[in-house]
Amino acid sequence: MMGTRSLAVRRFVCALCLTLLLGAGSSRAGDEDNVNDFAVQFTIPIPGLRSFDISWVDQPTQTYFFADRTHAAVQIIDARSDTPMVVNEAIGFVGFRGSNDTSGPDGVVEIHSAHELWAGDGDSTVKVFDLKSDNTPLTATHVIATGGHFRADELSFDPKDHLIAVANNADDPPFLSFISTQTYQKVGQIDFPCGTEQSVWDPATRKFYLSIPGCTALAAGSADGEIAEIDPLSLTVTHHPVAPCDPSGLALGPFENLLVGCATAQETVIWNARSKSIVTVIRETGRSDEVWFNEGDGNYYVAARQNLPTPALGIIDAATNTFLRNVPTPVGANAHSVAADRVNNHVFVPLAAAATNTICPAGCVAVFWTPDADEKNK
Repeated sequence: MMGTRSLAVRRFVCALCLTLLLGAGSSRAGDEDNVNDFAVQFTIPIPGLRSFDISWVDQPTQTYFFADRTHAAVQIIDARSDTPMVVNEAIGFVGFRGSNDTSGPDGVVEIHSAHELWAGDGDSTVKVFDLKSDNTPLTATHVIATGGHFRADELSFDPKDHLIAVANNADDPPFLSFISTQTYQKVGQIDFPCGTEQSVWDPATRKFYLSIPGCTALAAGSADGEIAEIDPLSLTVTHHPVAPCDPSGLALGPFENLLVGCATAQETVIWNARSKSIVTVIRETGRSDEVWFNEGDGNYYVAARQNLPTPALGIIDAATNTFLRNVPTPVGANAHSVAADRVNNHVFVPLAAAATNTICPAGCVAVFWTPDADEKNK
């Protein structure tokens, strides 16, 4: 049996290695030229795109998925090259039905080990697709009812306990569903009267974390939001306030930090899952939906669609928790969804069709990156 001292030394060495690696990534992200040169380099046309939701990148295969409610499909995009393209789509969703609460697809997540795509729909179901299939388009292999009346929205995956967590945020009361990825059956539910938004799974703590928008309106359009910490086996909940953030998007970064997007507050919060406390509040970017941590460049990305004074894609250095830059996104394009490929550091942001959308008036996925970043960092 390994002694306590030996185990402690190994843990110290592992922590030191992680710190050095993250520090190296941070120095790349913080390079002034790289941040200033970050811009749209390519667009993937999605004609007529008006309603869409969450994005996801499967890192091992460099495949980008986004929930396209306009075309009632999850678009599947090969993200490996500088000219990414749609290669397939998953269909069978209800599409846009006049209200986001009854429309779909919504949340998406990929289970790489099973080669499955999971997506929430506007009829309170979760649909599962086999990504190994050669069919074009893909149709669902499983349709799982969550028991609500409105949409099944954001999803996260716990590979240790083989669970998917699904936010049923439009029902009254809102609730979080738990689905077994082995039996494809709903196995649990927790009601959250103050709302449910994005959840994430933290392998270090073996807990789910869920952003709760809050019930009581506060100043400046904010609310008494919180992060709910959930044990997936006992379904016990511990509540941690982060007011006045009005939490929406959530992303796990380094050092057990969680980036919390704030839907109506002009701020973005970094909260630590170990200390159960706020690390810092960044006020330069906010009023966002989805947020993302990119291991490749060490940056957080914030889809700040209502940022003041203009909509933006916010960039935050995840190693130092410092704001780097707001990259403007078009007014009226509803740029609330973001995901990044850690291999080539391409960042994907769907943009709705609009006369004010100066990047792609008919609708597209805009692909941001820093040109020649590898050369600059040699």
